Amino acid sequence: MRYFRDVAVLLTLAALLAVAAGRARATAAQALFGLLDPPVSYSARFSVTSDRGTFRGAVWHVPGTERWDFTTAYGPQALLLKRRAGIVYLLSPKARWYVGIGLNAASMLAGGIGALTVTRHRLGPAMMNGQRTVRYRIEATAPGRGRFDGDAWFTPDGILVRAAGLLVDGAGHSQRVATNLYDLHRGRVAAARMALPNGYFGLDLSKMAPQAVERTIRRMTPLLEGNGGFSRR
Repeated sequence: MRYFRDVAVLLTLAALLAVAAGRARATAAQALFGLLDPPVSYSARFSVTSDRGTFRGAVWHVPGTERWDFTTAYGPQALLLKRRAGIVYLLSPKARWYVGIGLNAASMLAGGIGALTVTRHRLGPAMMNGQRTVRYRIEATAPGRGRFDGDAWFTPDGILVRAAGLLVDGAGHSQRVATNLYDLHRGRVAAARMALPNGYFGLDLSKMAPQAVERTIRRMTPLLEGNGGFSRR
């Protein structure tokens, strides 16, 4: 499941950093796509670094929806987050397929982090990546050994432009992680950018229980990873 391990890096960071944005306590599924939703549209370049390497790409956000385009060893990929529908879509533009999964299942694929208890301490104003921000110290813990300790920088209108710290998953594995936004531009985002593309092979697993989604994804992995996606003969 190398492809999904790569994508899980982005899912895991989204979960942890979303919690940092708001409530004192939230489930990972809520955190994934429900909290980090500033009331402003924008586009930017981003990077995410972990022990899996560094992903670079572009992100587009409108309230309720977000899209991340990036590249892995399997070519161009995308995450399309539909917060109001409670679904995240994994897309392969090159192979022309997508898989839709519910937020609880996304949380499981991102490492199975359960309820997170978060403490956020305001450290003060700071310039970061060309933006005026407020820096916070973030401490998030989950039942068992899962936790995140680090810092996060938010703009006054709620956009996360950098976060960095130590991530420990439920199995006790630790890694340094960081995410950054660059070239941030606020303003209208084209509706077509945030829609599912036409002509793709689509599989909707959003109604499945999280455990069933994980089993299905494991069975699908050879198809998804082989030659970059589903074979079209």
